[in-house]
Amino acid sequence: MSTIKWNKGQLEAIEASGSSVLVSAAAGSGKTAVLVERIIRKLTDEKNPCGIEDFLIVTFTRAAAAQMKEKISRALSGKIAADPDNRHLKECKFKLPFANISTIDSFCIGLVRDNFSAAGVNPDFAILDEAKLSILKKTALDRMIEEYHNEHPEEFRLLNETLNDTKSDNETQNAVLLLHKESRAHTFPGDYLDSLIEFYSDNTPVEKTLAGRFILNRTENMLERFLARIDELK
Repeated sequence: MSTIKWNKGQLEAIEASGSSVLVSAAAGSGKTAVLVERIIRKLTDEKNPCGIEDFLIVTFTRAAAAQMKEKISRALSGKIAADPDNRHLKECKFKLPFANISTIDSFCIGLVRDNFSAAGVNPDFAILDEAKLSILKKTALDRMIEEYHNEHPEEFRLLNETLNDTKSDNETQNAVLLLHKESRAHTFPGDYLDSLIEFYSDNTPVEKTLAGRFILNRTENMLERFLARIDELK
């Protein structure tokens, strides 16, 4: 039996079954320990014990994946020490290094590599590193800016004058890259970018646009500070 004293919420997360479980908790609240305990209980279930190969455990970082494996290994060692004749637990411990415990991107890479034909990619594909990605982005950005400069010269001139203090288009490029980065954080990047355009339509009241709300909030904060200062001077 575990020596950890679980609180009510942790125990519910450990013992929940028959449906999907979503656990949301702050950093340092014991989510990893809860997950490890849940896995161990699945592995040691008397009626229907799972094998370690039955699990898919994904994390955001390699360090977290390594930590997860280490904690499961330690927990299994404790269980084996208490029941040295348990062949199932020994098998789980033996298979643990090969279990599907990895980062999300590592799992996806392996999935595509094992199913490259169905995915329609070459089996010798490689992951793009940051240096090459930066070069490709810059190349695509230069090409796009040149295209808009040639096809929409007046509109592009106005955009550059709005965003840049000089005749360069550095800030224009930075704005495009920032929008691209922000859009990639959304499930549907195109829809997100379209939603931004709506704020600048002629039918949107100024106070409801992004710029309008920012100006109003900024002005209100400044006025509050000025009024407070006037009261102090009085």
